[in-house]
Amino acid sequence: MSYAVADQQQYTLRICEARCTTCIFHAGNRAHLAPGRLASLIKEALEAEGHIVCHATLDTDEPAICRGYANLPQAADPGAGGRPRA
Repeated sequence: MSYAVADQQQYTLRICEARCTTCIFHAGNRAHLAPGRLASLIKEALEAEGHIVCHATLDTDEPAICRGYANLPQAADPGAGGRPRA
């Protein structure tokens, strides 16, 4: 499924300001992901030149890129001034 994280009126990407309490990027596997699932999600997003949408914003009017993903150095697009890939 695809979620639009671009704000068409502001010409920006919506990125969570902070990681949510159950962010998949917190230590301790708070989201109870299967072993290797986080690595798989990251790999898939990078290979697709995409992003990971914050689960807390799914099915809302304003889905946003997960802050944990946005903070990963490999998720930044050098051509976009370090901003996460859209």
